[in-house]
Amino acid sequence: MATRYNDKIMMVGLIGGLGYVGYLVYKKLFPGEGAAEITVQTALQEANALQSQGMKATYTETGYKSFADQVYEGMRYSWFDDDYSIVESVLKQMKNTVDVLKLIAAYGLRQENWFGFIPDGPAKDLPAQVRSDMPSSRISSVNSDYNSKGINFQF
Repeated sequence: MATRYNDKIMMVGLIGGLGYVGYLVYKKLFPGEGAAEITVQTALQEANALQSQGMKATYTETGYKSFADQVYEGMRYSWFDDDYSIVESVLKQMKNTVDVLKLIAAYGLRQENWFGFIPDGPAKDLPAQVRSDMPSSRISSVNSDYNSKGINFQF
């Protein structure tokens, strides 16, 4: 009788432990919106600081918003029907660090979806979305492009 009771306690403990580990993994993969908001605000502040030092934005605010929308459309469906070539092309159109930071700010926080309507984790900022969704070969290509232009940003 005591053995059955001990087995049940061990099973409940094992399930609880696995649940806790699963929760920690989930929080690591999806840190929440708070961290992403800081990244967007920081991007705006850094872009403004660089502009006050003389670095110019290449595009208008409307241009960055349009680029952000193109990037979002290219990655919004959780690997299904994503078009990474568009995303890579848009990211490579950035000419300097201010451009990248303004694109991050224009992107803001956006929700990725399964099949167009099922949310996939919390909303993400542009760097988080690129890192979690794009193939590493495309990220490396963008980072190499940024290095060649002297852009002080890496995905």
